[in-house]
Amino acid sequence: MTPDSLVHRLRLLWVGPRFADEETSRIAGVLNRIVLVLGGVIAIAAILAAVEPEARWTRLTPYMIMEVVCIALWGVMRAGWVRSAATVLIASLWLTINISIGISGNLYSPVVFTNLLVVVIAGVLLGSRAVVVTSFASMAVASFLLVGHQRGWISAGIVRDTPGFAFLVHTINLTTVTYFLYLAVRSLHSALARTRKTELRAAELLRETQAAKNYADNIINAMAEALVVLDAEGAIASVNGATLDLLGYEEDELLGLPFTELLPDTNKHPREVLSEFLQADSRHREFQLRASDGEAIPVLFSSTVMRGRQGDIIGVVCVATDITHRKHAEATLLAAKELAERANMAKSQFLANMSHELRTPLNAVLGYSELLMDEATERGLKELTPELRKIQFAGKHLLGLISDILDLSEIESGRRELNLETFHLPEMLDNIIGTIRPLVEKNGNRLDLQIRRDVEYIHADETKLRQILLNLLSNAAKFTHNGTITLGARCDDHHDGPWLSLVVADTGIGMTAEQRKRVFKAYSQAGADTEVKFGGTGLGLTISQMFTTLMGGTIELETAPNEGSRFTVRIPYVDPENISQVLRERAFPSGLARALAASRPPSQAHVTPESHDSTSKNPG
Repeated sequence: MTPDSLVHRLRLLWVGPRFADEETSRIAGVLNRIVLVLGGVIAIAAILAAVEPEARWTRLTPYMIMEVVCIALWGVMRAGWVRSAATVLIASLWLTINISIGISGNLYSPVVFTNLLVVVIAGVLLGSRAVVVTSFASMAVASFLLVGHQRGWISAGIVRDTPGFAFLVHTINLTTVTYFLYLAVRSLHSALARTRKTELRAAELLRETQAAKNYADNIINAMAEALVVLDAEGAIASVNGATLDLLGYEEDELLGLPFTELLPDTNKHPREVLSEFLQADSRHREFQLRASDGEAIPVLFSSTVMRGRQGDIIGVVCVATDITHRKHAEATLLAAKELAERANMAKSQFLANMSHELRTPLNAVLGYSELLMDEATERGLKELTPELRKIQFAGKHLLGLISDILDLSEIESGRRELNLETFHLPEMLDNIIGTIRPLVEKNGNRLDLQIRRDVEYIHADETKLRQILLNLLSNAAKFTHNGTITLGARCDDHHDGPWLSLVVADTGIGMTAEQRKRVFKAYSQAGADTEVKFGGTGLGLTISQMFTTLMGGTIELETAPNEGSRFTVRIPYVDPENISQVLRERAFPSGLARALAASRPPSQAHVTPESHDSTSKNPG
């Protein structure tokens, strides 16, 4: 072991152990020095008492007891029981000194003065209460010895000290008391230094707190939103400038006012309002606050409950944003929306009413063009035939455009109803194939049929179903060149009964995700280049989707650029073999029942969903 390490260890032994609590560490440091000094002093006193010519074991006994006590207390203190060790030390020291007084001369013993040492140590270690207790205890013992000596109860002492021994005891006592007084004064100065340091730190924290408060107040006052702080009773504790500007109050008028005074037309107690703030759905909602002139101001209201350490409510922070302008804008937009809807409905009703007036002249033009073509053929005027064909083609094209527009207008105006009938599905598909095949083959395409023949008769709106398929197939033929167009039909089982699925797929140009979003919108096509290149009104898919929805079904699209498109139409399937029972009981499938109820006047829309029992037949 080097000298430096030895010195370091001795210094650590002298300083004593350190603990988390500062006061406990201070007591442990002082107690450590006291125990070490007392142990040394007691050891020296015991040696001197032993070499005294008239030494007896009765004199040595207290010193040996105190030495053992000092060693034991030093171990207890190191284990962390600092205050307990200090208390035991003071009690043991006081008891030992007074026993020594009793066996070494009583009031004549020089050890009497040592009680002052106990009082000083008690003050250094345990504070003023310990000083009072040890002082009264020492005075009580001295008074008892005095009264006992005067009345002859107690003798002068078992052992009378010699002058030399008395001088030695007084010298040791004086030295020890002087050292402990030095410790007490040093401890006092240390406590004063810590107090000044604490005061300076508290002042610094106070300045920082005040600066933080001013900073937060500046932020709060600069907020555009109104801020109100409520106390636990629901009274206003603080407001910012935006609140005063919004409501037109002075700050003194609001502070201490129940928050319910700012709520128009309410008789609630402030605590009821606080309980509402505790609900999650009331922390962000539209609210009204009453201004000083009585006007109700709409605000977007948010509140946060403040809780103390024990979880009790200590207040609520409320933030309100003025939404007067937004409310006015919403009212304006709503009025404009209603006006646009009425205008659109008037347009749709006008076009629906004009259906006959628009179609009749066009049919006449087509009829006369057909007669002129026959007449030209009979007279051998072949040079007129191409021109007449152009007239007929243009007329049919115009009739198709007008029909699409009129169909859309009739649907929007609510004039289209379902016309359910039983028909042979394969026959209808064959007619559609015969109609669409020339258009398919015009662009070098091949038509692939995937029709399951076990689906024969169905009960649905044949006209609308035919138009849906014609629209989808004509689009597939238009946007596909030298590819394959697939038409499929099957019956699928679902949790609410069987559904008829009709599939139209192609290997054409396909669509992007952005084009897919607007493909079902009226008068909209996949893109401007598509409209220029392929033409059309952009109503075919819109009408197909509306007809499908009208029949209680859905239409789905799967597509990718340059990979083609796949449209799947699903409508509720009604087994014609059970149609009598369905019509009698009005037990249509749920999707078809909703469609019928939506498409017919209220007096005719008394249909109920079908309860698919074991009597229902699933052709798929």
